[in-house]
Amino acid sequence: MSAEESGIGREPIGTIVPTRSWREVVPNEVKFYAISDWGFWDGVQLVHMAHALPSFSLSSNVHTLFVYRGAPIRYRLKGGAEAGDVVIYPDSVSFIPADTPYEVEADDLTHEDIGLKILPEFMESAAREAGIEVDGFEFQATFSRSDARGAEILKMLLEDFEMGCPYGREFGQSLARKLAVHVYSTYGNNQSVRSEHAGPLSARALREIEHFVKANIGEKIGLAEVSGMAGYSSSHFHRIFKESTGLRLHDYMMRIRLG
Repeated sequence: MSAEESGIGREPIGTIVPTRSWREVVPNEVKFYAISDWGFWDGVQLVHMAHALPSFSLSSNVHTLFVYRGAPIRYRLKGGAEAGDVVIYPDSVSFIPADTPYEVEADDLTHEDIGLKILPEFMESAAREAGIEVDGFEFQATFSRSDARGAEILKMLLEDFEMGCPYGREFGQSLARKLAVHVYSTYGNNQSVRSEHAGPLSARALREIEHFVKANIGEKIGLAEVSGMAGYSSSHFHRIFKESTGLRLHDYMMRIRLG
């Protein structure tokens, strides 16, 4: 759960001044394994952190998405639509929209998260580019949801950051955009929103893939790297790429390399 944006302390701290930086309020008890600066990627800030605090609260003027890492933990959620006892499991995802306060008490103090702050304007821009109607759209706060796709993309983003962004920052930026669109299709009140991952690859997605392959033509890239850039698991991407192009990815990349 967010440490610094919530101002985590030994006691719930009440009203929190919203902040857009993970570094604004960082208790000594919170350990940061990795953190990106605002501006490293457009519109998002990534963190990998751990703490052992019995209670904490959260309020922010940006959207926050978390993937929990660790053994199952029982929480008492004291605010929000899902108030009550909640168990979070490894790789479960929590999404807290901007300006939505949460207050939590934990039985087990060991806690580790991958967290992503997302500027609302970036989220909206990514959704519009994907053809999603955002006017009148409302997000729904969700705590400890099974969301394999959201968890997968966020873990890919952390892995890319920890490796030093070997394929350039645009790789991570693409993941951030994919994640923003996924949030719109998963955590909103508009059930008619269609996930861009439900069918064949869009023309935009195919252009991004072509650009990524050409930009890394001299590098050793394969299914894992290209599927990660596109925001898919390797197995799903293998199937959907052939469905969309009629080619295996290997054959497609050979065509590009041979000109």
